Amino acid sequence: MATKRRKRPRDPIGLRAKLGERDLSLTEAQALTASEAMAMRRRRGHSTEDQLDIDRHVGSRLRMRRTILGMNQSQLGNAAGITFQQVQKYENGANRVSASKLFQFASVLGVPVSFFFEGAERKPRRERRAADQETKSLHKRETLEFVRALTRISNFAVRKSLADLIFTVAGRNNN
Repeated sequence: MATKRRKRPRDPIGLRAKLGERDLSLTEAQALTASEAMAMRRRRGHSTEDQLDIDRHVGSRLRMRRTILGMNQSQLGNAAGITFQQVQKYENGANRVSASKLFQFASVLGVPVSFFFEGAERKPRRERRAADQETKSLHKRETLEFVRALTRISNFAVRKSLADLIFTVAGRNNN
């Protein structure tokens, strides 16, 4: 007479499969913090913090170039043959961009592939955080739209005068 196998509790979000080597109950798996889950993935050879940093950097450069060109995510997605949700995931660094897709984005956006890696250097964690704050302000939609509008001014003297005015006002506000 065969013994009946005991069924495991249902795992609707696949946490056991994601966590691999540890056999956790569903409630234990759900209780893991993000850092514990990251540490487990790292031990299994998945993304490290440096890999995630480069994914986010590539995504932010993708967003910056798309915004400067005045494209929305749907337009870029259509040109690359993907959905706007996938573009969002790439831009947020949630999904890694494949080499072929990166090449396609570079063609659509009119930049070399190396553009997406400019400024991506290995730095100590403290320096990375400071650089991230500076990068975030550079990649804000308002900043990118301002730069795009400024570059549309064809008269160099007017453009320089506006830039001087902005630097003067900003200097006064920072003192």
